[in-house]
Amino acid sequence: MEIVEKYYSINWHNRGNSTPSAFYGEQGILGFELIPVLELKNSFPEDFTLKKITETSKGIDVSEDFNGESEIWLDYLPNDLAFPLMSKRMKKIINDKISEREAIKWIEAKVNYKGNSKEYFVPLFTKALDVLDVKRTKYVPGTDHIIKAFFSKEKVIKYNLFHKPASEDHLFKITSDIYVSSEIEKVITKEKLSGILLEEIKTL
Repeated sequence: MEIVEKYYSINWHNRGNSTPSAFYGEQGILGFELIPVLELKNSFPEDFTLKKITETSKGIDVSEDFNGESEIWLDYLPNDLAFPLMSKRMKKIINDKISEREAIKWIEAKVNYKGNSKEYFVPLFTKALDVLDVKRTKYVPGTDHIIKAFFSKEKVIKYNLFHKPASEDHLFKITSDIYVSSEIEKVITKEKLSGILLEEIKTL
């Protein structure tokens, strides 16, 4: 009987109407604008600041008041760059399960909150991984822009961590569209890492 490996997307877990979030130092910069800079570095040029985002009847409120919050340093931390910002513990779990095939470079980030700081890490893919079932993947007609990606189980079996391809050359390098094998999913679940929602994806 064939054993089929399962794969999961990594998502931010919605904890309700308020959540911790990290804000990058240079306000207004977009995540993709930082990718060429980070390719040449091992750490972010500026720090992040931890704040609380709350949905109210009047809109979104951003504050530094975490009174009543039991946990603010989430293992998978939302941020204004929409980057996969991971705790040291999460990085270690992933790093222990990947090899050179995944082509990962870790970028260190410092997140500050009222005199305290924590190290976080963002995975940067140094090469595009061949993971798509090209025949089934849906594209914008006449382009290589992906509408719906279908992953090939024969291709992804080589990886414990992989990304969704992007039509633009550099956008795959740091992306929140990342996926892990059940080998990593089991450890994340066992260790009860915070801020993470894992959802099974289909491979064909």
